[in-house]
Amino acid sequence: MERKDVLAMILPTEELDEHDPQAYLLLYQACVTYVHAEYEHLPLSERPKISIQNIETMVTRSPRELDDFPLSHDCDGCRGGVNAARTALLDNPKHLAAIANVYYTEHHA
Repeated sequence: MERKDVLAMILPTEELDEHDPQAYLLLYQACVTYVHAEYEHLPLSERPKISIQNIETMVTRSPRELDDFPLSHDCDGCRGGVNAARTALLDNPKHLAAIANVYYTEHHA
């Protein structure tokens, strides 16, 4: 089954900028962790195998750029995450916001 989700997070650092590969590595790792955490409530024998198909990313200090990033879907939870990231940037413009569309496939045995 094909799935998609949106992950938004704040990187509270002045040491990275939006072009730093480390920021994208942190975002990628967070995406993989997030997807697998979706299934932690299931017994190990019932968890599907997950194949990450694609991750579209953006790292920015601009709240306006968050609005321009096309979300893979627009549910309340995902929109709320983007809104929280925007608010965090407005409160502290030295932080980075990282946002990603994660596309993955569940494989059930």
